Amino acid sequence: MKSILTGIDARMYLPGYFNLATLLVKIVGLICSVGAGLVVGTEGAFVHIMSIITHHLLRSPLYCGFSAHLNGRLQLLAAACAVGVSSLFSSPIGGVLFSMEVTATYYLMSNYIKAFISAVSGAVMLRLTLVLARSTSKQTTTAILSTSFGDNPFSIWEIPLYLLLGATLGLLCTVMMKLLRVIAETRRDLRKSSRPWKKVLVEWIDPLVVAILCGTLTFVPGEFANSTSIYALSALFTDADLPDAWYSVSKFYSLSVLSAVFMLLLPLCITLKIPTGVWVPTFIGGAAFGRLFGETLATLFPRIGATPGAYALAGAAAFGGAATRAVSVAVITLEITGEMTMILPIFCAVLAAMATSNLSKETSVYDTLLVVGSMPYLPILDFEPKLSAGDIVELGLVYITKKTTIARLLLAVHRLPNQDIPIVQNETSMILLGVVSSAHLKKFVRAYYTANGLGDVEQDLGEAPKTSSSGFSWATMVDVFTSNRGGGLNGVASVDETYNVLSTAARTPLDAVNGPVPFLMDDEKMLALLSDGWSAFKRAKLNDKVKVTEGGVCIICPLAMTISSTTSLDDVHVIFTMLRCDHCFVCNRGALEGVVTMKGLLQSGTNYTSS
Repeated sequence: MKSILTGIDARMYLPGYFNLATLLVKIVGLICSVGAGLVVGTEGAFVHIMSIITHHLLRSPLYCGFSAHLNGRLQLLAAACAVGVSSLFSSPIGGVLFSMEVTATYYLMSNYIKAFISAVSGAVMLRLTLVLARSTSKQTTTAILSTSFGDNPFSIWEIPLYLLLGATLGLLCTVMMKLLRVIAETRRDLRKSSRPWKKVLVEWIDPLVVAILCGTLTFVPGEFANSTSIYALSALFTDADLPDAWYSVSKFYSLSVLSAVFMLLLPLCITLKIPTGVWVPTFIGGAAFGRLFGETLATLFPRIGATPGAYALAGAAAFGGAATRAVSVAVITLEITGEMTMILPIFCAVLAAMATSNLSKETSVYDTLLVVGSMPYLPILDFEPKLSAGDIVELGLVYITKKTTIARLLLAVHRLPNQDIPIVQNETSMILLGVVSSAHLKKFVRAYYTANGLGDVEQDLGEAPKTSSSGFSWATMVDVFTSNRGGGLNGVASVDETYNVLSTAARTPLDAVNGPVPFLMDDEKMLALLSDGWSAFKRAKLNDKVKVTEGGVCIICPLAMTISSTTSLDDVHVIFTMLRCDHCFVCNRGALEGVVTMKGLLQSGTNYTSS
């Protein structure tokens, strides 16, 4: 979702991400991974599930107003991320803030109210469902996590100790993140290997070993390690002594083992190809270490009057904040416990942990997995300072001139279906006038066909199947290359995907001057296919010159922005990231030269590897 919310075409870079089959697999996989006792969270899977549901809602007539615009779709998908987190913990405020920090690079304030309405609705529906089902869950009426610290859980003089706790957990998180990156890179290399034994190792033996290791390390140490949910560990968040099970050897042994087990197993589990999250494991690992820190203070310095349970709560939030680089973890912690008296030490610990972990080159859990998985994520890209837009421009451009033929208009509409098409003054000057909607061009073509008594307009526009003597035509070829695959937003191919198809299709033989020409961009061959079966009269009429602006059907809309061929890729990167666009036209003194697409920008970055 971090990648998709930057504006990329999901069906081009992440095919199948929004499929209903993916939804089913995600739900079943989440049940199996959590039920198997693996050390995984669930917020990542919940966000994905809510995003798939939102995607299919957007394709219904009820949401046609939103689905017609990219920004509208992305705003509701961002709201779905907030619902996924808020419905998991019944924390609407933290859910919205967490989705903003983790999934968004630039957040539109116009989406703020949508996210809050969605998050509150999700939390209300969660509690309503639990009440109607007569559930005994604490989420029905009270805070999820019970705490008991008394009236004064901390003194102002303990704030430096909470800062020290946060800094220590930040260092431990840095070590864990390095281990996670190494494990993820190793598994990635094994999956890409062509040797069968390596694939068997990573797909079958590796998950089995991890499952056995999780079962062993959460059972052998003692009863205290058997529970892997935050509900069963509420004993850590009180001012009372720990239960007897924690004293099988000593409470220091139990707390040390529990924190070490979760910090070790988390990188092993979340890098498997299963639905996961990181919030709950980091919360438990941080809580165990925080309680250990508090118990040590209470034993060595009893005059301080430290409350070990308060340090456990601060440690839980601090470790989660360091792992996700999200301050909103502190807000979620306060919401699920209702312990507002701890707001100051919790935020101090979280900020100290984040500051310490930011000193290293390791990134958050989510960004690390994005980089290792070669996800198309713009904000993490880096570019050579000397590279400019001219180095990655797509010269094979689809455009029309102000005076052109109907055959050329048909060709442009076939190549860029449902998109705006650039229009230039003439072939000589190439001065860019603006863009014309393909819907307007189709209306113009239909009017021309009617005025001249020509038939088969829908077939020529590609709106209906076209048959020919050979059974092969330009229209049927377009159907093959640009058919709607599952996973796209609103079922419409983006400009980025369309140019990818046009530029990577089979190429014609080498031309001595211009080099190889993509087959779908060869005007001569494509016009020959398009005109197959036309009569001599129809061929003559469709090759007569017409003025696109005649009759007021086609409206030339000015472009809000173009870039120069000398614009640095760093500046192009900022434009694409902030505006969430997937293409931008390149002009030189007003003359259209080409187009820069998302694919070209991604492939020119140093942190992206094309699959």
